[in-house]
Amino acid sequence: MPFAAPLDYLGLLDLWIENRPRVKEWWALASEWPSFRSGLRDLISETELTEMRTHGPKIASDVAEIVAAVRRDTTAAMN
Repeated sequence: MPFAAPLDYLGLLDLWIENRPRVKEWWALASEWPSFRSGLRDLISETELTEMRTHGPKIASDVAEIVAAVRRDTTAAMN
């Protein structure tokens, strides 16, 4: 969760979990856990969240290219 949460706040998590409905379901449930809120979410200020939501989309296309390349390389290595 400490890795998924920042990606979510940046608006980049969907790049990793698209076409993965079970992971999406897990994240929807896990992000509502009280321990998640007290251990991660509540420790981030609204200013920090706003900043992440502002700057995350600026790098989304670069991150999408990296994710696509990793998936291609992984698929090629498995074949």
